[in-house]
Amino acid sequence: GLLRLTMSMPDQAMQQFDEILAEEPNHVKATIFKSILTFQQGDPDKAVSLLEDAMKAHPGDAELTEALSQATAARDQVKAGGMQAPPAAGGGDLIVSGTLTMDPAAQATLKGNETLFLSVSTPGRPGPPVAADRIDGPLTFPLTFDLTTADIRAMPGAAGGVPDTMEFKARIDLDGNAMTKESAPLAIVTGVQRGTAGLTATLTLAGTPTAAPAGGANSLVAPLPPAGGGAPAAGGGEVLAKGTVKLGAGQTATGSEVVFVSIKDPAQPGPPLAVSKLPAQFPLSFEVTSADIIQMAGPRNVPDAINVSVRLDRDGNAMTKDGPEATVQGVKKGVTGLDLTLQ
Repeated sequence: GLLRLTMSMPDQAMQQFDEILAEEPNHVKATIFKSILTFQQGDPDKAVSLLEDAMKAHPGDAELTEALSQATAARDQVKAGGMQAPPAAGGGDLIVSGTLTMDPAAQATLKGNETLFLSVSTPGRPGPPVAADRIDGPLTFPLTFDLTTADIRAMPGAAGGVPDTMEFKARIDLDGNAMTKESAPLAIVTGVQRGTAGLTATLTLAGTPTAAPAGGANSLVAPLPPAGGGAPAAGGGEVLAKGTVKLGAGQTATGSEVVFVSIKDPAQPGPPLAVSKLPAQFPLSFEVTSADIIQMAGPRNVPDAINVSVRLDRDGNAMTKDGPEATVQGVKKGVTGLDLTLQ
């Protein structure tokens, strides 16, 4: 259900949550995610009510307590006019619009069936984007776009309301799955003013952040200087883990497979913190950054010690595990020079 929710498949996600709750009423995680989806669909009162009912069955549960606190605060913001609840599909006030172009080197990597994800976020605020949209291929560039208040993803944990200054992101996704963030063309624009029209940006393989020009329009040509004078990660963000991976004795790959590299918190079960999806070309260099963090209902902090897993997947489906894997545990966040062998 969570996978479907993050893949912009709300009806299928709600069906999954309802099926779980039919078997186990007040199931904690199913209730939390159903509440998030209910809030996103424009019913904050019901979203809070779902959590309140579950709290009666699970008094003192930490996850429910935190989710209820966030949902209640978000609902109160909506009622006070400080956060806009999602309006009906279509229409809405302009957040940002413009044109996307594609760098020739990036264009050459496209097959014709990719998906384009657009989003705006509050700078310095982790969690889900303020507003997002999905455009399914085939994609033709130059491509015009607009994000409006109809695209707001209001939910507990999201940065409520549209800020005056935003970070805009356009990302090509090779498999249409928002949970995976493989190496693919990317454009990140910082300092975008709310209501900007005529913004232009170019998707590149490097995905180097660019600063919005004064006035909020015109072409973006000046890359941001990296913090501290160092080079930014290739896909943007702080490096979490970097290294190489090779096949072990007896293992083979045709090149049609994919490789999933994931980062987990050793102290937290459940889905990984960050995932990168790469083509299976060995020996393979990989890099997972903060740009690969899987955003959920609230902030996801990466601890100082992490587990790094690399897995060869033969069918491209992250839900199946049908290939060799290698894991290193308890390494320092930001580690480089990892050398893993798939067995």
